[in-house]
Amino acid sequence: MGHLPRLELLLQILQSEIQRTNGCTDPGSVCYAVAYATDVLQLPPEQVEVTTSANLFKNAIGVGVPGSGMHGMGIAAALGAVIPHPEARLAILDHITPDSLAAARALLDAGRVKVEYTQAAGALYIQARVAAGGHSAEVTIAGDYDCVTRVCTDGRVIYQALQVEDAGNAARIQQFDLAEIYALLASCDPARLEFLLEAAGTNRQAAHTALGQDDITYRKVYNSIPPAAGAPLAWMAQAQRWTGAACEGRMGGLAMPVMALGGSGNQGITAFLGLLALAEQIQAPGEQTARALAFTAAVSLYVKSYMDRLNALCGSALAVGPGVAAGAVLLLGGSFEQAGGAVRSVIAALNGVLCEGAGLLCPYKVSAAAGLALQAAYLALQGVSAPAGHGVIAESLEETFAHLGRINRALAQADQTILSILEERAVRVQV
Repeated sequence: MGHLPRLELLLQILQSEIQRTNGCTDPGSVCYAVAYATDVLQLPPEQVEVTTSANLFKNAIGVGVPGSGMHGMGIAAALGAVIPHPEARLAILDHITPDSLAAARALLDAGRVKVEYTQAAGALYIQARVAAGGHSAEVTIAGDYDCVTRVCTDGRVIYQALQVEDAGNAARIQQFDLAEIYALLASCDPARLEFLLEAAGTNRQAAHTALGQDDITYRKVYNSIPPAAGAPLAWMAQAQRWTGAACEGRMGGLAMPVMALGGSGNQGITAFLGLLALAEQIQAPGEQTARALAFTAAVSLYVKSYMDRLNALCGSALAVGPGVAAGAVLLLGGSFEQAGGAVRSVIAALNGVLCEGAGLLCPYKVSAAAGLALQAAYLALQGVSAPAGHGVIAESLEETFAHLGRINRALAQADQTILSILEERAVRVQV
């Protein structure tokens, strides 16, 4: 990889970090792991056992599973045992049918599905074991949502990854500095960035799908807030409506495809819709929009590379919010220095926003981050931004991102406290 031309390497990283999903990636990855193990077993599972990391369990415990009308990892694991499409990876829930849902519910009702978590694993870890007819198969995912690291059949290892690259490809982006990324994208043939326009279009369709549902809160937001006149309020309102609606629909279990960024559909929603809302408001040309989307994605991945794939901090707020601010400045014709100022402003405002697990609080964080990012971009163009050298804001952006990584790691106890609160609520609901 190190011998690739710099632009080629950057584009390869961006393309590898944008992926189609259906539903939240955490239960989706559980479904994928079980489906993979079932494919290895070559028998309809009589028993399904899943062990995940605490972080992944926290993210999946209360989120809707598309097409099921249910929440959490139990139904996701059961569906993996009856949907024979592991090749779909994180889009596996595209293939849910009434028959597969009935079969999955039967497995759950019979007590044949068990899901638990372990503290003795990395931030992103899944072990799925299925058994039938005296045979078993086991699949382990680690480091990234669809990264299979170990496969066993009847206790015999048939595949073992040589190493687990935690955080997937994102860490490779630290081979660049942000000024180089800005320059590379400014000189890139815009035809090579069209995949970003396609990703943004997919997420815009998700927003429109969600806004067509009567029970979506952000449909009410869309209809309740009068159209704002002028910048940046009109930009912010549109970004908040689109990102909030798409995120709410996804978290609630609405069946619709979303393009994820850095392993997270909510991050993809924030990045692509936050920027696209601005582009459509100012009627930006497609070429200009594609470059800005690329810069948004690159900055988001750069910030996230200092954290784990799953975090105590909200990735949409603390990684993608700065990315949208940077891309918005580029879209508005600003300089690299102004983009840096906008990034600092978002971090200064949102530092400490916690991840409370995937669910119906996410739309509020996602929409707030998107709106604040566009406000920060507007202010940066007026010469107003958070100053360096205060709080965690360092003189360089890269050092600032490293500080966020340190804070994220220091919040491990807060993460466990949130998980215990979610478990307590789950127990009360079951009772």
